[in-house]
Amino acid sequence: MRAGIDSADSFCWLFVAIGPNTAMRHSEILAARFDNIDFEQLRLFVPDAKAGQRVQPITRELAEILRAEREMREDRAGWIFPSLHKDSRTVDRARMDNAFRGAVVRAGLDPELVTRT
Repeated sequence: MRAGIDSADSFCWLFVAIGPNTAMRHSEILAARFDNIDFEQLRLFVPDAKAGQRVQPITRELAEILRAEREMREDRAGWIFPSLHKDSRTVDRARMDNAFRGAVVRAGLDPELVTRT
């Protein structure tokens, strides 16, 4: 987590926080939206999962992280990982490979063993 916080990518730490607290796939994490979170029931609606839409349980710790992050955002109902480029044709983030791999290396872990989902 510290290596994710120290990343040049300001969203890397959040990606690192969501992965182990949900076991969601890379693309599902990046396509998540604040308006799909049920903070009371600790659930995240995943409309475009590989096997079809589902409701993903989240930990209480992750719910608190996401609630705090949402409160700091201008768009409190939108993408958790918005596009980094204003001229992008999509509004959500497409990949986190490089930032995640960099965080793994900075943490002293083997990037062949610790991979994004």
